[in-house]
Amino acid sequence: MGFIDAIQACFSKYFTFSGRARRPEYWWFYLFIFVVTFIASFIDAILSPMFELGEDGEILSLVRLIVSLGVIVPFFAVSWRRMHDTGWSGWMTLSPVFGFVMIILSSLLVESAPGIAPVLLFSGVAFMVVMSIVVFVLSVRRSQVGANDFGPEPPVGG
Repeated sequence: MGFIDAIQACFSKYFTFSGRARRPEYWWFYLFIFVVTFIASFIDAILSPMFELGEDGEILSLVRLIVSLGVIVPFFAVSWRRMHDTGWSGWMTLSPVFGFVMIILSSLLVESAPGIAPVLLFSGVAFMVVMSIVVFVLSVRRSQVGANDFGPEPPVGG
């Protein structure tokens, strides 16, 4: 599967969280998102002097926001299917989010529970980093040969 084929496959399976996705489909789409987001940031930087700045002078990244909203669902879908292809539940892609939730909780508990807030903050950051590494390692693993609990093995070209 090539670059264009992967982009077409991911957008045609916009809300498809079942089945499996091979490494090329996942990584080509990941590269597409990286390039498109970079271009959107560049366009935002060019257009920002023409528009008002946000509060406190930060640049409003409207183009990048639109691009992000357009690719977040298919990216989660292909990530979900990629985890399926390696034999893991798609929920693994969301595991780093739980660390982020712990970080948010620590910021909410700073005044009411000052002793536990730093522990939650450290634990949240550590959990998020570790689980991000785990998800990365799983995403670069070879596909499981043959059918698994999540469906038949996808064809080599697709």
